[in-house]
Order: sequence, then C-alpha cells, then structure tokens
Amino acid sequence: MNVKPWSVDEARTFLKSARNREDLMYPAYDLVLVLGLRLGEALGLRWDDVDLDQAEMTIG
Repeated sequence: MNVKPWSVDEARTFLKSARNREDLMYPAYDLVLVLGLRLGEALGLRWDDVDLDQAEMTIG
C-alpha cells in the first residue's frame, strides 16, 4: 500500500474544517499534524508526559 502524505494546504484545510465544526478531537489532530507524531506516539501520550509549566512534552 502506497501512502501519500497530505500537502501543507490539505492539512491546513483539514484542521480548519475540524476547528469550524468544533470537533472535540481538533487539539489531537493539530498535535499530530504540527509535530508529525506517529499513531503510536499520539496514542501513547499521558498527562505525565506533559509539563505545562515548562511548555514541554516528552514523546517516547
């Protein structure tokens, strides 16, 4: 199976649509697309991985 990544414009259109629909998953979509997270990385995130005071996140 040949997977073709979205162009910047396609990703931007998707995020804009999700935001306009007030999709509850919008923050997750944004995180995945902006940081280039893989599915396992995104699904494996826990609150312990996030430091809001330092504005840092550990992905691993």
